[in-house]
Amino acid sequence: MVLLAAAPPVRAGDIPLPDSPVGKAFDAWLKVIRKGDAVEIKQHFETAFTEAFQKEIRFGTYEVLMQTATGPLRIAEIKRYDGGQDFGMVVHALTTKGEWLKMSISVESEKPHLINGLLLQPGTPPVDDEAVFKSFKDIKDLLTRLRELHGIPAIAAAHVKGDKVVDHAVVGVRRHGSQEAVQPGDLFHVGSLTKSITATLIGRLIEEGKLDWDTTLARALPDMKMHEAYRDVTLTQLLQHRGGITPALTFDQEELDRLTALGGEPTEQRKAFLSEILMMSPANTPGTKSEYSNAGYALVGYLAERATGKPWAELVSEYVFKPFGLKSAGFGWPATHARPYQPHGHAGSGDAIQVQPIGEYELGEFLAPAGDVHMSIDDLARFAAFHLAGLRGKDGPLKAATIQRLHTPAPGDDYAGGWVIAEFEGKLMHWHNGSAGTFYALVSVFPEGDEAVVVAMNQADDVEALARRIAEAAARK
Repeated sequence: MVLLAAAPPVRAGDIPLPDSPVGKAFDAWLKVIRKGDAVEIKQHFETAFTEAFQKEIRFGTYEVLMQTATGPLRIAEIKRYDGGQDFGMVVHALTTKGEWLKMSISVESEKPHLINGLLLQPGTPPVDDEAVFKSFKDIKDLLTRLRELHGIPAIAAAHVKGDKVVDHAVVGVRRHGSQEAVQPGDLFHVGSLTKSITATLIGRLIEEGKLDWDTTLARALPDMKMHEAYRDVTLTQLLQHRGGITPALTFDQEELDRLTALGGEPTEQRKAFLSEILMMSPANTPGTKSEYSNAGYALVGYLAERATGKPWAELVSEYVFKPFGLKSAGFGWPATHARPYQPHGHAGSGDAIQVQPIGEYELGEFLAPAGDVHMSIDDLARFAAFHLAGLRGKDGPLKAATIQRLHTPAPGDDYAGGWVIAEFEGKLMHWHNGSAGTFYALVSVFPEGDEAVVVAMNQADDVEALARRIAEAAARK
């Protein structure tokens, strides 16, 4: 994506980018690319991208991609960005030839906000949904109009004030191409929101004295071999992604097939997976920084199993689903051979959308505590309401003090115990999202307003920014 011809760093038609870490990072990258100085481009690559990005995309590859992909960017005008949240953004640009470009960028959540993801691809005109967000009457009206504009099979959302759901709606179809409408009690897979559920389980086990915040891996797993650097890693550090555990965010098909074929009961499958993970060198020095890790939360779930002698799924059902009244909640995809009528997940978007066939892909028990729960939108709202109550000082199935600790990150970080702590319009927002590839879910809790908004869709691609805008619009309403 290198541009060697000179070009002005700012276009007259560019819209202002958000004053956030990702907005500033994109603006800096764009100015370097448009200027086109080869030395500056190399220096920027070396200083503004994470080490992990640089290892995966070597500079030679990056340089070639720049040369072939961003020629049109020199004469493109930034027309719109989606979301503008702190750490991720999608930018739409239009060239003088009338060609649309779509740029996705994400940055690290801790200083200095290094770029950890960058994708440039041909785009289509962004959907103009500003009028909808300015004029919607209620959540059903908002979701109905947005679904029509964006072509998403189904969208669900609920707005909580205090301990009550004050507005909710489910619109769309269970499967693209069918006329079978989604129903209020239908299930949505919540992906990595499962981490908030696993963290809630840990809070309850700590209250019962079965675990404690400072439990170390050496003490909890005396029979497991592990890299010496992991021995003093604590349960709190794992909950905050500060344990140095390898991220395990993606797997190639061969590796996924091997891991999902691990034999034995779910606990034994997790043990086999984690036995490999704990012998790897740390992704970073434990206790020094937060780096999002699916494997870390699989380990958290396994610690709960070792402390109680019960499988993680049984523990979650007993300690979270039942006392919180989450009657629809369960594990795995909503649509199965036993439940073919439930919503199917979808990959892709627009004309390229694809229905997820039943039984084609399973997340795998080895990673379940990090991302394999489903529930209805009302139960997701109920889960959010319990955390909101705790943040407001009210005891429930979990003591307020325990919830507040789960929502407190390490100094200088933003990831707490299954929750990200951010700012929205000058006030704190506690949120988490989740997707295992074919569904998307988002919970946003606003303690100062005593409210929460939950959103779920049976499509994963190209919906994150829209879900955030729905949550923010409902909160403003």
